[in-house]
Amino acid sequence: MHAYRDPVPVRDGGPGRRGPPRRLPLQPAAGRVRHDPAAARRAPPRHLVRGRHPHQRPPARADRRRHPRAVVHQHVGERGARRFLFNEAPIDDDIDDDSVGAISGAEAIIYVFTQSVRDDDLQALEAFRSISARLASNPINSLGLFNKVDKLVAGVADPWPVAGPLAADQTKVLRRVVSDVVPVVGLLAETTEAGRLTAADCEALRVLAQLPETERLVLMASVDLFTSRECRVPREQRERLLRLLDLYGIGFAIAQLAARPQLASGDLVRMLFQASGFPRLRHTLDQAFRWRTDAIKAGWALSSLEKIASHTERPNDRELLRDAIERVLQQPDYHRLRLLEVAQLVSTGSVGLPEPMEQELTRLALSNDPQWILNLPTAGTEQLVKAALDAATRWRVYAVAGASPSQSRVALVAHRGFYLLSQRVRGTA
Repeated sequence: MHAYRDPVPVRDGGPGRRGPPRRLPLQPAAGRVRHDPAAARRAPPRHLVRGRHPHQRPPARADRRRHPRAVVHQHVGERGARRFLFNEAPIDDDIDDDSVGAISGAEAIIYVFTQSVRDDDLQALEAFRSISARLASNPINSLGLFNKVDKLVAGVADPWPVAGPLAADQTKVLRRVVSDVVPVVGLLAETTEAGRLTAADCEALRVLAQLPETERLVLMASVDLFTSRECRVPREQRERLLRLLDLYGIGFAIAQLAARPQLASGDLVRMLFQASGFPRLRHTLDQAFRWRTDAIKAGWALSSLEKIASHTERPNDRELLRDAIERVLQQPDYHRLRLLEVAQLVSTGSVGLPEPMEQELTRLALSNDPQWILNLPTAGTEQLVKAALDAATRWRVYAVAGASPSQSRVALVAHRGFYLLSQRVRGTA
C-alpha cells in the first residue's frame, strides 16, 4: 500500500541561509518512501501559495483526496486486525445490542448455509461459537441447516440423491461444531407451511400438467424459457409460481399431477411439504432440542450458580453453593446434565474416544428413546434391558482398563447413564 505523508519542511536558500520553508515532496516507490530532489526544486515556496499566510497550515493535498483508501484502510484494517488477533465473531458492526445479547445468551444455535462448507466457513462458525453461551458453544446443542439444496442440480432434477450424501459429508466436516446437518428446500417449506399456495396456483399447475410432454420438457428447461415461452398459463401466473416454488417445486408438482390428475390441492400441498425436507428438520429439532429443553435450562441455571459461587468472597457461602450443585447432579433425573457435559467434551475433541463409543455416548446424551440409543429399533423390553446393562459393563471396563484419567471420568458418567437407562426401561415395562 502506498504511504502518503505531509511533505517534509526544509529551508530554502542553501546552507547557512535562512529563508521561507519549503515542502519536500515524497514519492511512493515499491512500498517505501523516497525523496525526489528534482521535484523539490520545482515546488513553489510556501509563501507564494495564493491566499495563505506563511505560517498557515497547508490544505489537504489533492493526491490524498484522490486516494481515500489510505484513510479507509486505516479503519477497516484496524477492525480486521482486531477480529483476526482477538478471534472476534463475524458480526456486523451495526448489529443492535439486543441481538448481541441474544447471541451471547443463546442456549441452542442453528447454523444456516447454502453451499459446501469451506475452511473459512468453519473458522467463522468457530469464532461465532466462541461468544455464545457455554451450553450452546458445543456440537450437542448446535445444528446445521443446509438450505437451497434444489440448486445442487439443474432444472427440475431430483436433488435428494445429491443432497443426502453431501449433507453427510458436511456433518463429518462440522462434527466439532454441530451435531447434525439437515438438508432442506427452504422455499418449498415456507410456501407450504405459510399457506401461500392458493387455489389459482394449483389450477395453473394442473393446466401445465396437461401440456404435451415435449412442451413441458422445453418449458421446464430453464427459468427464461418458463417465463418467456408461449403457454396457456399467463406469464404473470408463471412468474408467481417461480417465486413460490422455483423450478424444482414446479416440476415436482407437475409430475404428481400428471401421474394423478384427480389429486386434491390439499394433498398436493402436503406432498410439496414432504419434498421440502422440513419434516426431517422438525423431527431432528424435536429429538435434539425439545425433549432436552428442561435439561438445557437447568444446565444454564447451574452454570450461573457455579459462576456466582466462584465470585463469592466468603468461603462458606462458596462451598455451600457448590455442595448444593453436586447434590442436584447426583439425582437420577439430573444425570443427563452430566451426560451433556461429557458429550460436549467428547464432541469438541477435548477428550478423545473411539468413534463407535463417541457415537454411542452422543445418542445417550441426545435422546431418551432406548431403541434409538441402543441402535435396536425393533427390540423388546428384555432385549433392551440386557443391551443397556451390557453397555454399562462395557463402559465400566473401559474406565478401569486402558483409559486415560479424562477418558475414565467420561466413561464412568456413561456407565451410570446406561445403568439408569436399564432401570427406566424395566420400570416402564
